[in-house]
Amino acid sequence: MLAEALKAEADAFVASFTDERLEDGRQRVVRHGFGPERQIQTGIRALDVQRPEVRDRLANTDPAAKVRFTSNMLPK
Repeated sequence: MLAEALKAEADAFVASFTDERLEDGRQRVVRHGFGPERQIQTGIRALDVQRPEVRDRLANTDPAAKVRFTSNMLPK
Protein backbone atom coordinates (compact mmCIF):
# COMPACT_ATOMS: atom_id res chain seq x y z
CA MET A 1 0.00 0.00 0.00
CA LEU A 2 2.92 2.36 0.71
CA ALA A 3 4.36 1.71 -2.75
CA GLU A 4 1.06 2.64 -4.38
CA ALA A 5 0.86 5.83 -2.31
CA LEU A 6 4.40 6.78 -3.39
CA LYS A 7 3.51 6.20 -7.06
CA ALA A 8 0.36 8.30 -6.67
CA GLU A 9 2.35 11.09 -5.03
CA ALA A 10 4.89 11.11 -7.89
CA ASP A 11 2.12 10.98 -10.51
CA ALA A 12 0.36 13.94 -8.90
CA PHE A 13 3.64 15.88 -8.87
CA VAL A 14 4.24 15.17 -12.58
CA ALA A 15 0.62 16.06 -13.38
CA SER A 16 1.12 19.48 -11.81
CA PHE A 17 3.68 20.22 -14.57
CA THR A 18 1.72 18.94 -17.59
CA ASP A 19 1.35 22.42 -19.03
CA GLU A 20 5.14 22.93 -19.15
CA ARG A 21 6.55 21.70 -22.46
CA LEU A 22 9.94 21.70 -24.16
CA GLU A 23 10.54 23.50 -27.46
CA ASP A 24 9.92 20.25 -29.37
CA GLY A 25 6.55 19.69 -27.65
CA ARG A 26 7.58 16.96 -25.22
CA GLN A 27 6.56 17.15 -21.58
CA ARG A 28 9.25 18.81 -19.44
CA VAL A 29 8.77 16.79 -16.21
CA VAL A 30 8.30 13.01 -16.50
CA ARG A 31 8.45 9.86 -14.38
CA HIS A 32 11.83 8.16 -14.77
CA GLY A 33 11.71 4.74 -13.11
CA PHE A 34 12.59 4.07 -9.49
CA GLY A 35 15.49 4.79 -7.16
CA PRO A 36 17.37 2.04 -5.34
CA GLU A 37 15.44 -0.15 -2.92
CA ARG A 38 15.88 0.69 0.74
CA GLN A 39 14.36 -0.27 4.07
CA ILE A 40 12.27 2.05 6.18
CA GLN A 41 10.98 1.27 9.65
CA THR A 42 7.24 1.50 10.16
CA GLY A 43 5.20 0.97 13.30
CA ILE A 44 4.63 -2.64 12.29
CA ARG A 45 7.93 -3.75 10.71
CA ALA A 46 10.70 -2.76 8.32
CA LEU A 47 9.55 -2.43 4.70
CA ASP A 48 11.53 -2.46 1.46
CA VAL A 49 10.50 0.48 -0.71
CA GLN A 50 11.64 2.13 -3.92
CA ARG A 51 11.21 5.88 -4.40
CA PRO A 52 9.76 6.87 -7.78
CA GLU A 53 12.13 9.11 -9.71
CA VAL A 54 11.03 12.21 -11.57
CA ARG A 55 13.16 13.77 -14.29
CA ASP A 56 13.31 17.36 -15.48
CA ARG A 57 14.20 17.15 -19.18
CA LEU A 58 15.09 20.81 -19.56
CA ALA A 59 18.78 20.99 -20.55
CA ASN A 60 21.22 23.78 -19.76
CA THR A 61 19.26 24.87 -16.72
CA ASP A 62 20.60 26.58 -13.66
CA PRO A 63 20.75 23.85 -10.96
CA ALA A 64 18.65 26.02 -8.66
CA ALA A 65 15.88 26.20 -11.31
CA LYS A 66 15.64 22.43 -11.90
CA VAL A 67 12.41 20.75 -10.84
CA ARG A 68 13.05 18.15 -8.11
CA PHE A 69 10.67 15.63 -6.56
CA THR A 70 10.92 14.96 -2.84
CA SER A 71 8.47 12.54 -1.26
CA ASN A 72 6.61 13.77 1.80
CA MET A 73 6.12 10.17 2.98
CA LEU A 74 9.70 8.92 3.03
CA PRO A 75 12.39 10.02 5.46
CA LYS A 76 15.53 11.48 3.91
